[in-house]
Amino acid sequence: MQVVSRQPSDEAPARIRPLSVLPVFLDLAGKRAVVAGGTEAAAWKAELLAAAGAVIDIFSCDGEVSDEILRIADREPRLTIHRRRWDAACLTGAAVVLADAEDEAEAVAFRAAARAVGAACNVIDRPAFCDFQFGTIVNRSPVVIGISTSGAAPILGQA
Repeated sequence: MQVVSRQPSDEAPARIRPLSVLPVFLDLAGKRAVVAGGTEAAAWKAELLAAAGAVIDIFSCDGEVSDEILRIADREPRLTIHRRRWDAACLTGAAVVLADAEDEAEAVAFRAAARAVGAACNVIDRPAFCDFQFGTIVNRSPVVIGISTSGAAPILGQA
């Protein structure tokens, strides 16, 4: 078998310009998601996951959860609150995992545990530990538009 190697042509324009991130839309309907943290920031992410149809397990580090998480749990039967700290075993079987890490050590541990089970990971407000980011969402379902500025100008994305 002969392998043909092609050199980039100076004449052919690129079909797409370079992207800072790849916009991807995940089908999470019926898939497991884990949220570590009982904070308001974690509540916002849990609400997005619920809207996408995920089955969500929330692990609260100190047993406390925000009022917003309790409100979401009241209306979302697919959301379960575990009043204990997350551990690596609780990430098993999750498609996506998110954490509102208390410090960098927790972010490092969470990312490592996510990688060990093959789950896509997002550590809130710590992009160095994220496999994916949440951008601005325009929801006119079934038309859903995601807007990202790669963190450079979130207010512009919201506008």
